[in-house]
Amino acid sequence: MWLWKKIINRKNKRDKTLQKREISFKEGDGCLNPKTITPKPADKAGAGNLIVFPPEIIWKILSYCDTKDKKSMRCVSKWCFNVVTTASKELKSLFGTYTIKDINDNNYYEILEVLTETMNRSNGLEVKLNLQLFTYEISCIKMKEMLNRYKENIISLGIPLSNRNNYSEILLEPDLELTKIQRLAISFRSVDKSINRNIIEAILARYGDKLEHLGIKDLKLPNNTVLQLTPLSELKSLSLDYVDINIVHSFIDAVDNGSITHLSIRFCFIRDMGNLDNLTFPKLQYLKLRCMSGEFALALIKCNKNTINTLILELIKFEHEPAHYVHREVFRHFDVGDVIIPNLHHLELLGDYKENVALSFIISNKDTITKLLLGGTDFRNASLPIVDMSRLKCLYLRYYKDKTSELKVIKAFGRNITELWMFDKRKNTCVRKSTKKLNNLKKKAIALQ
Repeated sequence: MWLWKKIINRKNKRDKTLQKREISFKEGDGCLNPKTITPKPADKAGAGNLIVFPPEIIWKILSYCDTKDKKSMRCVSKWCFNVVTTASKELKSLFGTYTIKDINDNNYYEILEVLTETMNRSNGLEVKLNLQLFTYEISCIKMKEMLNRYKENIISLGIPLSNRNNYSEILLEPDLELTKIQRLAISFRSVDKSINRNIIEAILARYGDKLEHLGIKDLKLPNNTVLQLTPLSELKSLSLDYVDINIVHSFIDAVDNGSITHLSIRFCFIRDMGNLDNLTFPKLQYLKLRCMSGEFALALIKCNKNTINTLILELIKFEHEPAHYVHREVFRHFDVGDVIIPNLHHLELLGDYKENVALSFIISNKDTITKLLLGGTDFRNASLPIVDMSRLKCLYLRYYKDKTSELKVIKAFGRNITELWMFDKRKNTCVRKSTKKLNNLKKKAIALQ
């Protein structure tokens, strides 16, 4: 009986709709009333119900979507494509930039063909290129051809310099000007120490005022050599790998400390700590440190503790035994103590840290951390304290040898988490556990004695 009533109600509703349309048609002198159907402009076709929202609301909605969701939304319609692509400066750069890696002499012409097709079907949008050439070295003739052909499109370039190529000479040629370059990463592979200074100073004198990111790796200089760098006034992100502490200070002196938001220093060779007064960056949000003395790492952290929201520490020597890359004569034993970072949301501790070191960072910032990654931290104490981390939602565990150690960490820090990522040896990465698996591990952790 209920089924017949449902069918009759649908029929009555449809009849009323047809009757309204007929009235509108008569009132419009034989044409449909424009109030009944309003055609959408071609540029807003496919907007759906989103068309009623102002751009600010749509952009706010997009801020909660990940990159995969945004890519899917761009495929819905031309209107969605334009809205997602131009919603912010970051998205405009993301979707308008093509990253090309692993270029070699064998696939060079194939890549050129693909780029040509991309340029032709860009629909008027500016095509930007991110060229990463670290894996292979192509011939200098092809390198020069590619850079000259796309010099107006390249915004990011990663390039190796070695004694086997003359890429540095190509970058400095008068007729080659990368006018839109924003990100530059240079790796010095077996380059003669005596010419490194001239190369880096000349490249930065030409492009330094355009760069927002600079990455330097394996830069070696003769003893007592001081770099004379052009001011890097626009730089927001700086990455230094396998460099001497004096080179670190040279680059820090060249940047505008008030503009730096991201800083990464890895494998820093310490001879003398030098001047520590210039380590404060008022807008620093992201700090990544790897393989250096704990004293220098703590100095950087404490100078910028009020602004840092992401801190990644990997293989930092906080104990009294110095690592092979730290000069024994200047290393002093010291206590980490409480390191309170008021705005810290993301903390990563990678390495076999002692329990008291890891706990100092975690307990001091337990009220603000939302994402925690622990990789091999040595929690040997059977009575590991339970830390109430009310805001912690995402926990990553890597490089733990046994399940008991993982359960101890979950019991101590992970009672409120909604995401658990654990290391998978076969995939060589962290894999997210299902909600059911997470709840089971929580029960086992709580029952752990």
